[in-house]
Amino acid sequence: EVATAIRKALDVVLRTQLASNPERQFDYTVGGRVFSLRFLAACAREGVGDAARLKTAMNAPVRALGAEARTDGGWAYARLQSGNGEDVSIVFPTAVGLLGLLEARDAGAKVPEEMIERAAGAILALKRRDGTFGYMSIASGGDPAEASLRSPLCAYALLRAEKGSVASLRKTLDVYLEHHEHVRKERGKTLCHTSPEGVASYYLLYGYRFATEALAELPKGERRRYAEALLDDLLYFRTEDGAFCDNPGTGRCYGAGMALESIRRLLD
Repeated sequence: EVATAIRKALDVVLRTQLASNPERQFDYTVGGRVFSLRFLAACAREGVGDAARLKTAMNAPVRALGAEARTDGGWAYARLQSGNGEDVSIVFPTAVGLLGLLEARDAGAKVPEEMIERAAGAILALKRRDGTFGYMSIASGGDPAEASLRSPLCAYALLRAEKGSVASLRKTLDVYLEHHEHVRKERGKTLCHTSPEGVASYYLLYGYRFATEALAELPKGERRRYAEALLDDLLYFRTEDGAFCDNPGTGRCYGAGMALESIRRLLD
């Protein structure tokens, strides 16, 4: 039963303590914090679990995100520094982190407004003239095709933070639509960033997941052409056994989760 599965998942999230490892160059703990935070906020919003306990539980990942923010207020899953020694942020975790903070705040958690402002500022700093967004704070340039799957997420996060517009979101979805059949050819490649544009296969289902969420911000009459392309892309990643996978390293369970959540939104 779905309700039972959600309660079990909530129990796991509430008792799991995530800890970053400063010795690792690549540390994906930030992703765990953000997705846990979004899940706790959703449970609070839907009345699943004890409300007081959920509010308290959300405060811990919020504090951790505050402590782990990069110099510009964003986050990263790689510990990199610019030539002048500043920490480098990456727009993927920064955009989802901003969404998590907004949802936690709305669900009653203690979220400093400065965290929201700085995260939004880090994303805005990567916005390019064509409406797409750069990948990291030291490399804001790039090809529109390479940026086509992260840009709807960035525009959506800024819109939710009241720092963007529906027009900007629509522009990023148009870029996605222009390049989607080319970009999805990276499916299944273990060696990433090998396309002419440097697309990595493990960003594909991630990108679709948030593009489908962003669609709800458009007027209903505008959604169809984007939704049809997204559904076509998602089904392109279906495996013979019924799961979904974009990159063998991230795997079928992750892929199925991202794809099913995307399809559910498209069918709403």
